[in-house]
Amino acid sequence: MRPLLAFLGLVVAALPAAAQERLPIFDTHAHYSSPAWSQFDAAAVLRNFTAAGVMRAIVSSTPDTGTLRLKAADAGRVVAMLRPYRDGVGPGDWHNDTDSIAYVAERLARGGYVGVGEVHLYDRAAAETPVVREIARMVAERGLVLHVHSDAAPIEAAPRLPAPPEQLELTPPPQPAKRGR
Repeated sequence: MRPLLAFLGLVVAALPAAAQERLPIFDTHAHYSSPAWSQFDAAAVLRNFTAAGVMRAIVSSTPDTGTLRLKAADAGRVVAMLRPYRDGVGPGDWHNDTDSIAYVAERLARGGYVGVGEVHLYDRAAAETPVVREIARMVAERGLVLHVHSDAAPIEAAPRLPAPPEQLELTPPPQPAKRGR
């Protein structure tokens, strides 16, 4: 066993320094929802992102206040997605809640979002509701993305959106300069 460990140690030591460095992470699915707020303020979440190497994160929260808190604390790192979930409206019923239309329209009018989601569609009927169709129309009209969490059948039934615009920039920001070793 010791010869194997010694060999592995030599292999790792022989790797170029760049191969041993941690690569930056773009977290494409983060939530900062109300149960976490009493345990972690926005600054603590961002410190955890930094410690983990997360340079950018797509964040959606229930309610949306969590996303807005993180974005206000670090707009360069947080990519905001709007969830229609809020007081008593969640993954299982948002698509039938007609107030979701006005809620999403009002929030999108504020700006700062790259899309709506992550939203859940559990069956084909949910994807075909007037609420989903109207929110999909608003998303397409603004050139945003719709992030759906679902199986294949609801996706096949969901309204088709055009490809996201080229102005939708999700690439990581430049990394800070590295200190000498």
